[in-house]
Amino acid sequence: MPAYLVRHRGGQRGDIRITDPALTLTLEGDWAVSADNSGPVMVIPAELTAGIGRLDADDAPDQPDAGPPS
Repeated sequence: MPAYLVRHRGGQRGDIRITDPALTLTLEGDWAVSADNSGPVMVIPAELTAGIGRLDADDAPDQPDAGPPS
């Protein structure tokens, strides 16, 4: 299942892990947009992000999962 770890610059708010069977990540201008079949799940300005990386099952940290929207 696609999963991404969003690392916030300077640890301002902590890291976020999101997963969703249909999750995609695109860069639109200065924004990182995570979306699924229903549309955007999370949009983050690049200036607040230290990095975004795809996680494989073996790489998953012990982080709460934001999960798909309800």
